[in-house]
Amino acid sequence: MKLYQRLSVSCTVLVLCIAPLPCASAESVRDLPLSRFVDVASLEDLANMVVTESKVPQTRSSVTQNIVVLHGEAFERQPVYNRNISELLRYTSGQFVNVLSRNDANWGSYAGLGPKYNSYLLDGVPIDSFVDAMSLDPWALERIEAHKGPASVLYSNYLSMDFAGNESPLAGTTNLVLKDRIDKTLTRAQAGYGSYDTFNARAYHQGYQGNLSYFVGASDERSSYTQYGAANSWLQTVEAANYDKLKVYGKLSLAFDRPDHSLSLFLHHTGHNGDLGRPNRDFDNRYRTANLAYNNQLTQALHLQF
Repeated sequence: MKLYQRLSVSCTVLVLCIAPLPCASAESVRDLPLSRFVDVASLEDLANMVVTESKVPQTRSSVTQNIVVLHGEAFERQPVYNRNISELLRYTSGQFVNVLSRNDANWGSYAGLGPKYNSYLLDGVPIDSFVDAMSLDPWALERIEAHKGPASVLYSNYLSMDFAGNESPLAGTTNLVLKDRIDKTLTRAQAGYGSYDTFNARAYHQGYQGNLSYFVGASDERSSYTQYGAANSWLQTVEAANYDKLKVYGKLSLAFDRPDHSLSLFLHHTGHNGDLGRPNRDFDNRYRTANLAYNNQLTQALHLQF
């Protein structure tokens, strides 16, 4: 029996499942909850862990899905010119990422299909494939789980629509996993300046107090383009185009008596405003995300989550 309840959205969570252990006490170890298994398992046992959409343990030979896991450490070594989450998936097989700018929603294609055939999840909760994922900061992510292939139709895609209605994620689904348990204090900052008076700055801080983990971050970017169009014609802009993009986000995560009993709250706000340089072509967009999650592994067969 599993109980799922989310505020305004439903979810299916990608979880780690384990293969049987090749030792004499494999049966007893395999029956442990995941939190206890990680504590007692060897490196060889952990290497046999696979990721599926099911909470039921399966052997590696029975898993038909192809899961690619990108860890946060790899993000630091990868050039992300536009600071766009889609660029983190650029070097995985079967995906073509074509990002025109940091504010562009063109995610490319997956398995030869368009971006509407790949859905996105945030900690297992369906999100809009363009708006929400474009506004998130990669610094807040612990890992990315890319589920490839048609088996991803098990996940909902109702938040990604085109003019023909809902599309099925035949090419795959991507789960963006936020940082949850912080084990060290870290502060980082970044600033840059470029052409067209483009200025950007980012700041991030994470820490913990006992069983309480937290991180907060913010970024701001503004730019002023030149006027464009044919001079002395209706194509000429009346003023220079400009934009200002602000992101603020944070998360609190509290672990109770054990790691699989936790409560977390994630809040995120993005403001994107500016002007295209033409009459009545200004814009002022606001994107907000709130995710309150509670997890409790009551018994081996009963997992409460909402």
